Amino acid sequence: MNTYEDYITHQGKEYYLCTEYAFDHADQLQLSGFVLTDEDGEEISQEAFEENTDLYDHVCTILANESAVCYGGAPC
Repeated sequence: MNTYEDYITHQGKEYYLCTEYAFDHADQLQLSGFVLTDEDGEEISQEAFEENTDLYDHVCTILANESAVCYGGAPC
């Protein structure tokens, strides 16, 4: 699995994401050790994150781009 730990800006709001992630053979995002907080430091559950499809899609794009840099998805 790859690791991501950084700030993400989406629709003018800043979030902090720390997770291990991978994309399975069907290109579905798999998360482990998921922690996401909003600008106020409030934790957002993985379930609430996945229900917010706009934010979820944005994060998937960021993580897919990160994976592409790591030799086609191999762990960095």
